[in-house]
Amino acid sequence: MIRRRNVLGAQRSKLASLIVVAIIVLLQPVMSSGSVAVSRNYWPTNGWIEESPSKHGMNSTKIQEMDSLLVHSDYPIDGLLVVRGGYLVYEAYYSDSFYQDTPHMIYSCTKSVISSGIGLALDQGYIESLDQKVLDFFPNRTIDNWDPRKEDITIRHLLTMTSGLEWHELDRSYSEPSNSFNLLQNSDDWVSYVLNQSMVTDPGAEWNYNSGTSHLLSAILQEAAGMPTPELLSTIYDAVSNVSTYDVFWQADPQGIFFGGSGLQLNARDMARVGYLYLNNGAWDGQQLIPEEYVLESTSSHVALTNETHYGYQWWIYNEYNAYVAVGFAGQYIMIIPSLDMVIVCISSLYDTSERPFWDIVSDYILPSVLDGPDSVADSIPVLIAFSLVTIVVLVLIITRLRKH
Repeated sequence: MIRRRNVLGAQRSKLASLIVVAIIVLLQPVMSSGSVAVSRNYWPTNGWIEESPSKHGMNSTKIQEMDSLLVHSDYPIDGLLVVRGGYLVYEAYYSDSFYQDTPHMIYSCTKSVISSGIGLALDQGYIESLDQKVLDFFPNRTIDNWDPRKEDITIRHLLTMTSGLEWHELDRSYSEPSNSFNLLQNSDDWVSYVLNQSMVTDPGAEWNYNSGTSHLLSAILQEAAGMPTPELLSTIYDAVSNVSTYDVFWQADPQGIFFGGSGLQLNARDMARVGYLYLNNGAWDGQQLIPEEYVLESTSSHVALTNETHYGYQWWIYNEYNAYVAVGFAGQYIMIIPSLDMVIVCISSLYDTSERPFWDIVSDYILPSVLDGPDSVADSIPVLIAFSLVTIVVLVLIITRLRKH
């Protein structure tokens, strides 16, 4: 009798384990806070398919409230797009100057595009590693304010804005002539201007926002690949859009090097394609355009600026939103939220930096439409039904086994 009870107990334990395994497997998509590998029904290379927010688990009423606010407010937002599950669920333009095909200056969102080029250059062998020394790419330049620490600056330091070079951009208004950004653009040789800056810290010691070092990344791409930066990037972006990178405006320096820190114009739909490419970890319609490992690494924290705000490889990471974001002056954003399978794009003409309409809209309307909206419950119904069916089957097996004993 004791032996039979032990066998029965073992069987019950085994069946209980099966139940636990089934529960874990079924709930894995729900429990995961990161991106979930999904099969895409289509790719928006030639155009986005528009569908209602409610069809993709979003509360349409909340989205309508947001739309009404933006239409009747004086927010200087020119356009807003929301992509969920690969479908365009919201698109509106609030300025008479911008529509879906109108290019918009994306300012420092250009930096994130340049970062993708570094990933491609690594994959193509133009760059050996992120730890390659920056000065290796500029062997014939005479550098002022020489400091041996300049020899230790790597591509990784440029990507993370930890070069150690003196730079005054965020600590001075862009309207001031002494802002380093303005001094760079007024110089005769932008690359030399950056390399000639004094060292104030060891490379890697401190973060300092620096559009000049982002320009060095573009110069490195052109030097290493032997072609203009847009031509190299066309390998990526011609595949995700029917508009070539040569058909868009991109500011260049006096030597013809395309500005790595700003100066690129894209329309809002193409900005969304950039975000969607990253949401899919660099893959697009069966092609791995940017190495997945690089995408994951570049959108991970490498510098902690605050508890909530971190910096990757020319991408901002916001823990509060579980998102990484390309951020440009005057309110340009490409926000990627992997856990929600979502991309949000905003184009603005916001020159008062004290205002935060984009973040308020995301916090007050877009995220609540997913997390609190009644429509989001519909997304869980298939999972709940499957869970219930498996549970019933397992319970039947338990009862059958128990009756035999």
